[in-house]
Amino acid sequence: MTFLATLLTRLALRGRIVVVLAAIGIVVGGIFTLFGLQTAFLPDIDLPVIIISARYPVDDPEVVLKDVSVPLESTVANLGGLINYQSISTDNLSVVIAQFDFGTDMKATEKTLLANIDKLALPPGVAQPRAQRLNPGMFPIMQLSLLGDREIPDLEKVVYSRVVPELLKIEGVFNVEVTGGGMSQVLVTLNTEELEEHEISPSQVAGVLESHDPLGELEKIERVVVSIAATPDGLSPDDDVILGDLAEISVTTAPNSTITRTNGKPSLGLAVTKKPGGNTVDIANAVIDAVEELNSELGPDLEVVVIVNQAKEIEDSISALSREGLLGALFAVMVMFIFLTSVRPTLVIAVSLPLSILVTFIVLGLLGISLNIVTLGGMTIAAGRVVDDSIVVLENIYRHMRRGESRFEAAVSGTREVSSAIFASTITTIAVFLPLVLVGGIVAAFFTEFALTVTIALLASLLVAVTVVPALATLFIRLRPEHGQRETVLQRLYTPVLRWTLGHRAMTLVLAGLLLVGSFALAPLIPVSFFPSSTEQVLLAKLELPPDTSPMITVEELKRVEAVLGATAGVETYQATVGRGDSPFAQGGGFVGGPNIANIFIGLNSGADPDEVLKSLRQEFDDYSGLGTVTVVAFQGGGPSSGNTVEITVSGEDPEGISQANERIVEELRDVAGLVNVSSDLAAVVPRLIVEVDPERAIAQGFTAQQAEAQSTLLKEIIGGKQVSRVSLSNEEVNVVLQLSPEDRRDQQKVGALLIGNDGSTRLRDIANVQLQAVPLQVSRVNGNRAASITGTITIDDARAVESAVNSQIDGIDLAPGVEVETGGVFALIAEGFRSMFIAVGGAIVLVFIVMVITLRSVRNPLTIILSLPLALVGVFPALLACSGCTLGMPAMMGGLMLVGLVVTNAIVLIVYVGQLRQRGLGIYDALIEGGRTRLRPILMTATTTILVLSPLALGLGGRSGFIGAELAWVVIGGLITSTLLTLVVIPVVYSLLEGRKGHRAVAETA
Repeated sequence: MTFLATLLTRLALRGRIVVVLAAIGIVVGGIFTLFGLQTAFLPDIDLPVIIISARYPVDDPEVVLKDVSVPLESTVANLGGLINYQSISTDNLSVVIAQFDFGTDMKATEKTLLANIDKLALPPGVAQPRAQRLNPGMFPIMQLSLLGDREIPDLEKVVYSRVVPELLKIEGVFNVEVTGGGMSQVLVTLNTEELEEHEISPSQVAGVLESHDPLGELEKIERVVVSIAATPDGLSPDDDVILGDLAEISVTTAPNSTITRTNGKPSLGLAVTKKPGGNTVDIANAVIDAVEELNSELGPDLEVVVIVNQAKEIEDSISALSREGLLGALFAVMVMFIFLTSVRPTLVIAVSLPLSILVTFIVLGLLGISLNIVTLGGMTIAAGRVVDDSIVVLENIYRHMRRGESRFEAAVSGTREVSSAIFASTITTIAVFLPLVLVGGIVAAFFTEFALTVTIALLASLLVAVTVVPALATLFIRLRPEHGQRETVLQRLYTPVLRWTLGHRAMTLVLAGLLLVGSFALAPLIPVSFFPSSTEQVLLAKLELPPDTSPMITVEELKRVEAVLGATAGVETYQATVGRGDSPFAQGGGFVGGPNIANIFIGLNSGADPDEVLKSLRQEFDDYSGLGTVTVVAFQGGGPSSGNTVEITVSGEDPEGISQANERIVEELRDVAGLVNVSSDLAAVVPRLIVEVDPERAIAQGFTAQQAEAQSTLLKEIIGGKQVSRVSLSNEEVNVVLQLSPEDRRDQQKVGALLIGNDGSTRLRDIANVQLQAVPLQVSRVNGNRAASITGTITIDDARAVESAVNSQIDGIDLAPGVEVETGGVFALIAEGFRSMFIAVGGAIVLVFIVMVITLRSVRNPLTIILSLPLALVGVFPALLACSGCTLGMPAMMGGLMLVGLVVTNAIVLIVYVGQLRQRGLGIYDALIEGGRTRLRPILMTATTTILVLSPLALGLGGRSGFIGAELAWVVIGGLITSTLLTLVVIPVVYSLLEGRKGHRAVAETA
């Protein structure tokens, strides 16, 4: 490496003008690339999750489970890389969520899954199942709303004719999903008394309507002949039984539609998603321009408003990180000037920072990586390290010039002398990230681009240090040789301390050990989380009413909640969605909604404090006296979600045991401090008619078992609502749905008396048992077993404290045999994340040691250096404790991983030079004293500049910079402060001890 560095330095010195021109070209190219980079909030992570959903118009979750969910489960159960799968069966809908190992080829898995789905023989009426891979890019980048003083059908016409087409014209917009309206339908509600009087079965009506597909105009439906009257004299058309005699016919909204209200008015929601690779900020800004133009054209009674704009969060985060980076760079330049006491060498080093960063931008552009909070966070963190190599090189060149060497000689010899040190320190810093990528899991998926960004920046800094810095040093630095060695103030202070520690090695190590133990004692005082809470100007609220509440009642209750929101300071807009949509990525929460639930987006004013508004709303709704409950949580913004969500699964083969355990756990968890919105999908039960065919009775009535089951299934479909035809309505075809009235479908006498078949002689009760039972609105299964899913939202920073309380409550519950309880959500993420990070840190230490052995061609010196790593922990925990609101989570752990690379840098710079001095004939003691004195300034310079570059990020001086900055910066700063100070005194002691008895005698003789 020394030879290569010397060669590059000589080439750079011979072509200094070319180097300067190349640097200018990098500046121009880097700036040009920066403005052309794609922007996004998060990296495009391909999460190993597939969601399968299918509509089935049956008003019975048990039937949906048997007919749809179980077959869909079979399509994923044997796929490679599968971790677990869960099915959720509700009225009219089946959802299967399959989770796979990270690293699974999701494209191939999806292809196999779709092939498996195509082979299924699902019952008639089941819509084609949809399979979607989960990806942050699939979530809407914007949530809009159209509101006005018009009826919903009129708003729908405007949305589909004007708004949606205009938004889809925008380059990069993938889809605009509309909520709040939905398809109209013609509802044919059968009258059981009329059916009885005319001796007609519901299946007979369904068969007639299905034979008229499509029916034509709406007016023709009532006149559809269901039964032809006959007399001894022949047919009598005047006495025919028509549909209007048997049913009430009305135009309604389809049950899978949603109701949306914005700022207290009826509205339609629009969720805008972008195409893969699209620039979020550019697309969102184009959408806003289109919205402004639409508002000027639609008329005074209509308005399109923005509820959530992800681009604003991206721009705020990028602006804050950029400001923090620039402030940090300014601080670094100031520190370098203080140490070097000269403008020209300071400017030479200052050039290396933007050059390294701009090279990074160019490489990111070539690799197609977006500018997001992860890559920009990596850039900001790297800014504290990229000047280190240049500082070491220039400081050494500067020292050689002071000794009287010519500019060219000083540049060559000064660079050559430290080349092995800076190469080893840079490569070891880069090496720490390799285990992170290899360990897999969500941590690797999320931080890979972070590691790649830092790696590119460090490699660029190394190249700049051995080429640009020497070239600029010979062009701009002019120094007069100094006779003798001038001792600085820092050296005068440091030398007696170093002499004392070398003379009292045991005491020095004991004191360092006590500091380390004291630091670890602070660890239990630090809150633990996965990622810190989001600080976006968006909150989420949820109104939940008793099960089976009609949408109209939910809307009336929602108006009370809207009144509170409208009167709360800081709330700018609010949009509520009642019902359940087809997509989990749309407004209203997709699959998690329902007619008794209203999900509300709350947009805050730009100057409002989200924490204060959240606190205020919770106080308001704690005393809520309405029909249901209202909970308010912070919006997670599509980040590593579940950062504040607790998920507990109760599974087994005994439904009664599951129910009992579920009830006890929900009751106990509602008393856990810091946990709100505790609910279970087993908590909601409603009265439903259960129809079970008796094969023996069916055979006695002349049916085969298959025929009886088919008749029973058909009747159950009709009871819940069966699509039987199509009709022209307002120039478009809509579904005709046949069903019983809500009152009749809960009357077991009336349902049991319904005729089956077409002969008019057999009733449903003759072949089946018809009973009214309390059944859950939702049936969940995990890996094929019945399960209950319990969820809750954590409202405090310390997820570990909540986990401890939750586990304590669960451990005190006696479970029935075969019933198992598994915790997930943020608890599982923390466990997986910490496990992955501990493995990565351990692997990084081993890899760093191997790299140093190879680059330094020694085992003893790398062993001395690696022993400096525990010294960093002395400052980590006090720093996190001093940081207001900081938690021990993934950003902090990433900071710890970075410390592995950063801390060894100072030790390498010191030990390599000590080795060079010993090769020149100095003894161990003299080499340690001279090496410490000589390397004191570059070590303090590199550490101080890194600390000051990260200080604005740690203190938030640039504003709100997202969730990756503060904790990571505090960990690096705290660890670097203590490791630098202790390295200067402890590493020389360790070095002398490892030299053995000879080293000990040399120290003893000269102390």
